[in-house]
Amino acid sequence: MENTSNTAAGRAGTSANGLFRLFFTNRGRLSRGKFWLWTLVAWAAFWMVFFLLDGVGPIDLTRIPAAILLWALLCLCSKRYHDLDRSSVWLLLLLIPLFGLAVVVWELGFRRGSVGENAFGGDPRDLDRYRGGDYATVA
Repeated sequence: MENTSNTAAGRAGTSANGLFRLFFTNRGRLSRGKFWLWTLVAWAAFWMVFFLLDGVGPIDLTRIPAAILLWALLCLCSKRYHDLDRSSVWLLLLLIPLFGLAVVVWELGFRRGSVGENAFGGDPRDLDRYRGGDYATVA
């Protein structure tokens, strides 16, 4: 049996699977730098799709990418809270106007994650060394 991870198709499938897990599951941890990178990528993809769909049909098709973006951002934020060794329940702070947003942005965007393994998985900074910095891989 052929090892598909060494073929171009196998690597593309692995990368697609990694991106799916990154944006659409809340398991694992995400380092601060990769949180910023993938959050910007999600927003950029959203705006590109938004402008392509804006005014295209008789119904508002832009709600579809907006819902996908919301879910992707919640998953990224959840992983970032996991890196801080906290539950994603802390995202409920976003329900508090201004103060909640400021606290969440500060914690997710500027605080260093916990060092070493925690209840949510291994340290993403250590995993990067072993995986060669593969941005599409999430612990």
